[in-house]
Amino acid sequence: QCVAQVQHCDFHVISSVSSRRCKTRFRGAAIGAGWAKNRDPKRQRKTKIMQKTILLSTAAALLIAGGASAQDSKWHLGAGYTYFDASDVELDVINIRGGYDITEYFGVEGELLVGLEDEDVTIGAVSGDVGLDYGLGVFAKAQYPLAEQVSVYGRLGYAYHEIDASFAGAQFEDSSDAFAFGGGLEWTVSGPNAVRLDYTRYEYEGDGDADAFSIGYVRRF
Repeated sequence: QCVAQVQHCDFHVISSVSSRRCKTRFRGAAIGAGWAKNRDPKRQRKTKIMQKTILLSTAAALLIAGGASAQDSKWHLGAGYTYFDASDVELDVINIRGGYDITEYFGVEGELLVGLEDEDVTIGAVSGDVGLDYGLGVFAKAQYPLAEQVSVYGRLGYAYHEIDASFAGAQFEDSSDAFAFGGGLEWTVSGPNAVRLDYTRYEYEGDGDADAFSIGYVRRF
């Protein structure tokens, strides 16, 4: 159900998945009818895609720059794809991660998530789109080597996600803090090059939860 007021809009999406209620809330302030009419959604989307392309290109350059680094270094940097599932909203996301191994079994890691495209949603009789603008996270990481080239790890930390939405020609933004945890597997393919698979659960403060499944490339340097 969507209730619109003159200066403030509040959108609530309530769904039930396997007898679990999950609520995702999008809040925003309407700037005015004239502002909404003058905005060009296609131009805005192209601008956003260009900004994200520049960001990802910079990250790729950092990965290439690390190519000449030593294999036994404790630093790592990587990028990959994340399938982001927040109840009925399913998004394609690029992940960029970097971290440092304090010991063989413990390290810290930072995370950047960048949404690729928004998803079309319908609330009552109103249609729009919702997307992840960006997400930031910091994690403590515990890891254990199962073999010379394979290790498992768990992550526990904090995340901040910025969400954007568009309904009835108006743009809205919202943000949420989340408790994040999960785990995965890392396989060293050759030298400093590795592939990782993992799962992360994000539990937002009063705004539901989300599941993220990721695959990515890791370079140690």
